[in-house]
Amino acid sequence: MASGAGERGNSRATRHIAAGVKAWREEGPACIAHRGGLALAPENTLASFANAVKLGCKWAELDVRASRDGALAVIHDSTVDRTTNGTGAVAELSLRQLKKLDAGLKFSRRFAGQRIPTLDQVLRAVRGKLNMLVEIKAKNIERQVVASLRKTRMDTSAVVICFDPEVLVRFKQVASDLPTGLLLSLRAPKEPGPLVALARRLRACCIMPSHEGVTKEFVEKAQAAGLLVSTWTVNDPGRMEALLDLGVDGIGTDRPDVLLKILARRRRRA
Repeated sequence: MASGAGERGNSRATRHIAAGVKAWREEGPACIAHRGGLALAPENTLASFANAVKLGCKWAELDVRASRDGALAVIHDSTVDRTTNGTGAVAELSLRQLKKLDAGLKFSRRFAGQRIPTLDQVLRAVRGKLNMLVEIKAKNIERQVVASLRKTRMDTSAVVICFDPEVLVRFKQVASDLPTGLLLSLRAPKEPGPLVALARRLRACCIMPSHEGVTKEFVEKAQAAGLLVSTWTVNDPGRMEALLDLGVDGIGTDRPDVLLKILARRRRRA
């Protein structure tokens, strides 16, 4: 009985994710504001995600890791040094200490006072406005990420992504119904077969190579296997056009304003 119930649950989860993949593909290539669009506003702040909404993005990406006291902080680096006026490792600072730091001033005085947000804060702020790619940057926070997505009712509007296959395995053990994506750092094209097979074994819905590794063969093989192909991080307009010509399903960019104009122009020509 338990085995049968588990199989039915997995089947429902598979159908749910497949429907999401179909909807994404039918909507056309996604402009994904990388860390909210870090060329336009301080990365991974509420200001950057608000700006992505203002521009007309439907997707944005963020990074999450744990503070010393186990809070989920939205920040890319393992330390606060580059993006704030503080120093130290995120994992060695409490949420209260993180919240005292200015996450906007280094970008521009205009953004002074921006704070490192929690995952809950970002998800609540964007619910109904953006779909999110949530990149897990630390181990053993999978359950907390799932809880945050459920609590904020963003579990149907997010894809959880990671470079580490083991993290994706653990995430699926906690939430088989939530879609995941496998990030790949490819500095040159590689034979797509083994990478596509890995993403399928992980039950990912999306394979996400860095743009240097994207070829027509890669896109076609991944899509033929039922995977979305979303690439990153692309800021050059010519490269954006080339990747769209290859048929990618999404592009992560620091300049969503540029990509949105290209997509609008291509739609008018279609």
